Amino acid sequence: MKIIVFTGSRAELFLQLPLWVVLKKKYKASINVIISYSDIETKLLMEENLKNEKLEILKKINLIDVDNSHSVRISRVLSEINKLNFDTFRLGMVFADRYESFGFAIAISQIGLPLIHIEAGDITMGGTFDDNVRHSISALSSLFITTNEKAQNHLLKNDINSSRIINCGIFTGENYFKIISDTEIINKYHLKDKNYDFIVVFTYHPLSSFIEGQIKELNQIHKAFKNLSERFNMRIIITGVNADIGGKYVSKFVMKFKSFNADVSFHSTLGAKNYLALMNYGKNEKVLVIGNSSSIVKEVPFFKCVGVLIGGRQKGRQLAKNTIQIDADSIMITRCIDNCIFNYEKIISQDNPYYVKNSVNKAAEFIHKIFSANTNEIIKNIYHELKYE
Repeated sequence: MKIIVFTGSRAELFLQLPLWVVLKKKYKASINVIISYSDIETKLLMEENLKNEKLEILKKINLIDVDNSHSVRISRVLSEINKLNFDTFRLGMVFADRYESFGFAIAISQIGLPLIHIEAGDITMGGTFDDNVRHSISALSSLFITTNEKAQNHLLKNDINSSRIINCGIFTGENYFKIISDTEIINKYHLKDKNYDFIVVFTYHPLSSFIEGQIKELNQIHKAFKNLSERFNMRIIITGVNADIGGKYVSKFVMKFKSFNADVSFHSTLGAKNYLALMNYGKNEKVLVIGNSSSIVKEVPFFKCVGVLIGGRQKGRQLAKNTIQIDADSIMITRCIDNCIFNYEKIISQDNPYYVKNSVNKAAEFIHKIFSANTNEIIKNIYHELKYE
């Protein structure tokens, strides 16, 4: 079975890679990858990870010098993909809600290949284009893999046939939780330089369709952190933003955090392993992952740390009990973080709605069974039942 897959970001690659590897190793699938990138660092990281898994890159789409408009970038992805020959492919696979992925989904669906949408059905209700893109991709797809029951129920309420949907949680492949040692992460990020009251990993992405709201949110966050830095001894680790519209403003704004009475460091990217290792360090010290990134929704529940989502970017998501959603108000932010610090042990001991046992194998088996039994039926509309054993 020859499969064409796509990733337009480091996070997408990391979350999909376990499934690609299982399909290749267990079911002998030929995985052919299209990547798009907006900076050289992302390109090199993708190439390295795919090379490590012996996965072939079929096409590299350079978006570095392309206008930042989403419509222009979608057009570039479409144009580049249309240069390829897909005669021997059986299916395409696309992830979540990025605009680059939307371009891929349009191209693959319109040449008549069945499309599998991973992380379908989520609702963010934030100040981005995510919901519009995600549900548009679903409308072009034939099969759906969800990460939580809320998303699965959303698809069912829209009359998508249940035989086409499977809930697999977040893919936890064999390499997913290979965590860097505590000693290495302590030394790398200077976590023991002082007796810190708590450690903050701050990750905030643009509100592309609501820039005015983004400015207000950041001002409130800055005010709250300034207050906290005067009361607590904090270590603050700030990650880089994604390539969405408004990202340059966010990058410039967070540099103001240097003025805090805290040990602050800035990193264009932590890398998946370091990012997860910092979350994992929450079992030893108080670690708060704060911002508006979807990683706070999806990855934090797997670790004994606390996630604090600020503002509305992830408002519609299903949250674990160790992830708290608050409005972007400086007083509310301060009170929330106070509560997280003083009730840390109680908050981290909670269930994870994104965990499904054998998640990757479950998804791979679903794909294999359907394509073994329904070659001519899959592409029919999403309300049509598929029969497979």
